[in-house]
Amino acid sequence: MPVRKSLRTKQRKEPAAAASTNSSSAGVTKTRKNTPGRGRPGRKPNAAKNATKPATGPVSIGKSLKKWLFEDIVNHKWEDDKILLEVRWQGTDETSWEPEVNIHRDAKRALVQYWKAQGGRPVNPQDEGLFTIYALKGVKTDPKGERFIQVEWVGFSRPTWEPESAIKAAAPDALEAFLEKKGEK
Repeated sequence: MPVRKSLRTKQRKEPAAAASTNSSSAGVTKTRKNTPGRGRPGRKPNAAKNATKPATGPVSIGKSLKKWLFEDIVNHKWEDDKILLEVRWQGTDETSWEPEVNIHRDAKRALVQYWKAQGGRPVNPQDEGLFTIYALKGVKTDPKGERFIQVEWVGFSRPTWEPESAIKAAAPDALEAFLEKKGEK
């Protein structure tokens, strides 16, 4: 279940890339950032050029053990603080509304292609700075000794580096579990 917390940071460029370690998801967490317009957190959006139809791929629905192949994503809508995607299933004319996080988990490439075709991922109409953390992926320390956490955002193709203090304020339980798992507590 998503946790709603606020994450306010100054707009800045990402720190220079350093070696990071990949890890599995620490859970989906809602966070807030100051981000102009649509697109990746902390970035201005890029208009889609020559957008293509999303690729097909396996998608698991909720906790269902059965896997379904979807044909494409045909629409989206906001429900509270989350996006639902209308998915057309292969071999049938039926569609269903699925949480964005499920499609991100199971068919990230198709989701990213869909958002590119739409001109970017839309901002939350109730709170333009609210984004969802999909996973905490890595840890690095800058030359000044400040630690940064690599964050994978739902609906975006690339992770960003965020100050540990901001993640601690927004999602302390997820951060604690992640650092404990990494042995960096």
